[in-house]
Amino acid sequence: MGLPGSDSAVGKVAYGAGALVLIAVCSWQVTRAVRPPSPTAIPCLVVCDACGELEMDCPVPVRRGRGIELPVTCSKCGKKAVYLCYNCPSCGKALPVDPARPPAQCKHCGADTAGPFKPLTPGP
Repeated sequence: MGLPGSDSAVGKVAYGAGALVLIAVCSWQVTRAVRPPSPTAIPCLVVCDACGELEMDCPVPVRRGRGIELPVTCSKCGKKAVYLCYNCPSCGKALPVDPARPPAQCKHCGADTAGPFKPLTPGP
C-alpha cells in the first residue's frame, strides 16, 4: 500500500513533480541562506604616525557597509595612530594616510601632497 492515488500513472507523475518542486524550493532556500562570510580583517601595508614603524601584513579591521576602520593600534608603541602606508610623491618616504582625510603636506619634506598617492611597495 502506497500513497493515495500513487497507483495510477497520473498519480506517479504528480507525486514526482511535487517532489521535484519541493527539492527545488529547498535548494533555493539553502543557497539564499548560505553566503560567503565577509572578511573581518585584511592584511595591509601600514605605518604608525607616532613612531614611524612600518608593518607589512598588519590586519586592518573591515566592517560591513563601512569599509576599513582606521586608525589601528601600533604593535611597537601602542598608540592608535596606524594608517595605510603611501609614499610621498615628492620625497618617496613612507607617509601614513587616512583615505578619509589625506594630508595636505608631507611631514618629511613639506611638499604638497594633493597629487595622487601611490601605495608604498616594499623594496628588494
